[in-house]
Amino acid sequence: MLADGPPEFRPPVICPTTLELDATAIVGQLKKGCSAYIELVNFLLIIASERGAYDIHMEPEPEGMRVRFRIDGMLREVLVLPDWAIQPICTRIKVIGRMDVTEHRRPQDGRARARPLVLAIDDAEDIRLLIGATLEDQYALVYAVDGLDALEQTARHKPDLLVLDVMMPHLSGYEVCARLKGDPATADLPVLILSPRGDSAHIKEGFQAGADDYLPKPFDPEEMELRVRALLRRSGRLARS
Repeated sequence: MLADGPPEFRPPVICPTTLELDATAIVGQLKKGCSAYIELVNFLLIIASERGAYDIHMEPEPEGMRVRFRIDGMLREVLVLPDWAIQPICTRIKVIGRMDVTEHRRPQDGRARARPLVLAIDDAEDIRLLIGATLEDQYALVYAVDGLDALEQTARHKPDLLVLDVMMPHLSGYEVCARLKGDPATADLPVLILSPRGDSAHIKEGFQAGADDYLPKPFDPEEMELRVRALLRRSGRLARS
């Protein structure tokens, strides 16, 4: 049973070099009541802001969920939380901090992901947030902020589908698509490109690079959801869910 009054939140000790927090002390406080979740999220967001983190990753571990910040393109481990604390933390980070949260769910049968995994790639934060809001009820999501990051996240997470912007720094969406389609390991990975204003030249270039479908920007969220589902069904990847 939760405590009647809001407990006083004691900020955990943070290692200045690794950013790791004292998870034992945090878990003890979270058990005392809901207000501790808000205080912890505020504390994490302050750390993220001070260190220039632009998204938060949560990945399953045998003992719970590992929380990491992406800082300067590198993932920095912060702490490991028990499974029961993750959903309240994720929800509050999204609402309070409006940060991208990459949440990898623990497989239900040890072999397959609980939901198909979509990698959303766009250098504009508002577009990433919109893609996430459109698809998060049906799919697990990871994010990339440019072309090079897209290749890195594809190799790391093995997504079931890419939603790929075409105009990005470092590598364009066309170059990312061509590289993935030219690699036997990812050649069958469905790619939905986001084409500015449905420009026919961009659409043709996307298909020449191997894209499976396109959607003009600004996109209709309902149409995106339908196209993503159709691509996953056509590729047989909905069977993984």
